Amino acid sequence: MAKEYEVDAANDLEGARLRIVESGTDAAAGAATLVAGTKVVTTSRVTANSRVLLTVQSLGTVTAPKAIAVTARTPGTSFTITSADNTDTSVVGWLIVEPAASDDTP
Repeated sequence: MAKEYEVDAANDLEGARLRIVESGTDAAAGAATLVAGTKVVTTSRVTANSRVLLTVQSLGTVTAPKAIAVTARTPGTSFTITSADNTDTSVVGWLIVEPAASDDTP
């Protein structure tokens, strides 16, 4: 299991670098190529409470980025990315962030 660190946004983090696991079955970030506007991403990191951040990295069959969303998830297994265009073959970058429980704050 990866180490977890709590970061206080008020601290000066200039020059800091954040490195995230981007391969394997426990990836917390990656890139997925849509097929017919959808892609199932397999990762054990996704939970029911995960915030999955998505951004189009490169356009496929569309000429402008389309709305994308996480439309399904199976905690501990996978999540599904879906485009508003069912012909979309864009590459989508994703990042999983876990919110801190309210009792985890100092």
